[in-house]
Amino acid sequence: MNNVTKFCLNKHMSKHLQDAFFAYCRSTYSQKFHLRNEETMKFAVRKLSEEELEEAWQDFVRDMKDFLTK
Repeated sequence: MNNVTKFCLNKHMSKHLQDAFFAYCRSTYSQKFHLRNEETMKFAVRKLSEEELEEAWQDFVRDMKDFLTK
């Protein structure tokens, strides 16, 4: 089980929210590192630490809140 899956299970996220968060992480980190190969990004995201995932989760929630309140 990869770190993202563990993180999502610990937060009791639904499968749909897990998929959205994973996609958000891939998108964010691929832009951050100027990568285009999705397979490479999937591997990199699965290796994120608990601290990095918590930070990404906070960013995801903040971005979603901003989107929903506009």
